[in-house]
Amino acid sequence: MLQETTFGVADYVVCVLALCVSLSIGLYYACTGGRQVTTAEYHLGNRNLNFLPVMFSLMVTSQSSILILGVPAETYLYGFLATFTGVGFWFAYWLCARIIIPVVHPLRITSVNEYFKLRYKNNTVRILTTILSFIFWFIYLGIVTYGVSTAVESVLGVPVWLCVVIVSVCSMIYTAVGGIKAVIWTDVIQFSIMVTSVLAILIKGSLIVGGGSEVIRINLEGKRLDIWNFKFDLTLRYTIWNIVIGNTAKLLFLPLSQSSVQRIGCMPTLKDAYKMFYIVAPLMGLSVFLAGGMGLVSYAYFVKDRCDPLASKLIKNPNQILPTLVTEIFQNTPGMTGLFIAGLFCASLSYYENNNKGKACFNRARHPVKWVGKTWPGQNKRLAVINLPISLKFQDI
Repeated sequence: MLQETTFGVADYVVCVLALCVSLSIGLYYACTGGRQVTTAEYHLGNRNLNFLPVMFSLMVTSQSSILILGVPAETYLYGFLATFTGVGFWFAYWLCARIIIPVVHPLRITSVNEYFKLRYKNNTVRILTTILSFIFWFIYLGIVTYGVSTAVESVLGVPVWLCVVIVSVCSMIYTAVGGIKAVIWTDVIQFSIMVTSVLAILIKGSLIVGGGSEVIRINLEGKRLDIWNFKFDLTLRYTIWNIVIGNTAKLLFLPLSQSSVQRIGCMPTLKDAYKMFYIVAPLMGLSVFLAGGMGLVSYAYFVKDRCDPLASKLIKNPNQILPTLVTEIFQNTPGMTGLFIAGLFCASLSYYENNNKGKACFNRARHPVKWVGKTWPGQNKRLAVINLPISLKFQDI
């Protein structure tokens, strides 16, 4: 039977440390180096950043609480075929690498919307795409933040609105003051925390169930591993056709997004940009498969425990399945539930910060540089300062 959730001192310490590390990195880059006084440094790290951290940052940019919570929930309910979304990531990034990088990198643009102005010789197109981008990301970031909030609520009982405030304020501070360098290095730390929490769940959950072979056996009996579905049935939730072909088309927006274009601009050479995309593609696929593995472990555990948290009305939202599993398997291990919650916070923070940084880049248009027909002196420094309150404003919205 499922037991009452407990969240000890060690768990709180782990969560607070994860947030404090992110804040510290932002403050460090605000006070060192060039101190983010030019737009080139603030948005692109002077176009001379190391390949490896930028690669991990690009990978984390495409991840969020939707991956950590949504994919395991879909796998739990509908089977491992849901994780073949990862193949879509693979194809999308490899395809766009040959199309986007040769165009974007030589142009040395900061914002993806700058391309539209250069391509169509019309600033109206750029303004339109900027407005549409704002609308899309405001809605999508709300979904991402709500995902982690529901999970924290199920574990801690903390109100959803408070979780939204914590994620927003923390991300707002270190993104605004630290620039792209802070974003990239916090992404690296957050990626490490997320991977650690995912592997801990997979290993501990499998051991409790009886090993990996037992997890596979239970899921085979429950038809959660029936992945070779080639039916042309539009009423089916998942088939090979809609999950691979459909998701490849759907996920093409990620390599074309502002976050990806910004990372391409951070690379000193075309070769580094190509290498980044080619390596990120399979890593993204692997991350989705690992998330699906957590769904398989969850299914095996609750089948063996003979208590489905959804059927028993213990939880109302499928996104709360994984947090429920975590509180069960780590109830006697101090700090591990906190590590999972920290991983969720990191997933939301990384996605939130990168898209907030992208929105700030959208505002680095050529026309704001002029004031009453005159170019500001020292405009690069002024624009970098202007983008800080812009970042704050968009996080608050």
